[in-house]
Order: sequence, then structure tokens, then C-alpha cells
Amino acid sequence: MYEMLTGQVPYQGDGAIGVALKHIQEQPLSLTQINPGVPQDLEKVVLRAMNKIADRRHRNAKALGDDLVSISEETKTLAPINDDDEHTRILPLAGINKEDNRIPKNEAKPKGKKLKPAAG
Repeated sequence: MYEMLTGQVPYQGDGAIGVALKHIQEQPLSLTQINPGVPQDLEKVVLRAMNKIADRRHRNAKALGDDLVSISEETKTLAPINDDDEHTRILPLAGINKEDNRIPKNEAKPKGKKLKPAAG
């Protein structure tokens, strides 16, 4: 939701470890600093969903949905961000042959004991 409303990810860093450290150590920029058109109530919901302390986040998806529905009248007029940059990228799958999209034979079957199906 943060990226949808601001046009950027909440944490940027050099590689996955750098981003993970920022998740732990830093607070994201305010959504309204980046996009002043984001309603305050919507920002509160998004930041609550991102809270580092689990007890302060929504307990489940229904609770998050309820919060969003409660502010839906205010957000109906929210204009989308016109950002031509693509932020979500498709990453190649490791071990997949690009030409035929098959896993190489030596990697196709996991090694170990064969398990029998449970009796039904």
C-alpha cells in the first residue's frame, strides 16, 4: 500500500541485507511528505500496518479491511500517482533453463527417502 500511494518503496538500500536492516532500524518517510494528496486517516492505517511492534499492527486482514472501509469515503477522491517507472520487477527463477523453462534433470528430483501416502 505504501508503494501504491507514494510511488516508492518504504525502504531503499544496497541489496536485500541493507533493506532488511532498514526495516529493523528505521522508520519510513511519512506518506504525506512524499504525496501530500494522501488523506491523513489513510496514512495512519498504512503506517499501523507497517508498525515494527506486532501488537500495534492489525491482528488480521479483516481488521485491516475494516479500517480501510471506515475511511473509504475520504479515499474515493484520491488521485493516482502518475509514475511511469515500474517498481515491481519479475526476477528470473534460479536453476531454470531460460530456453525451455525446465529444471535441469540433475535438479529435478529431490534426494532423500520416498514417502508413502497416508492411509485414507
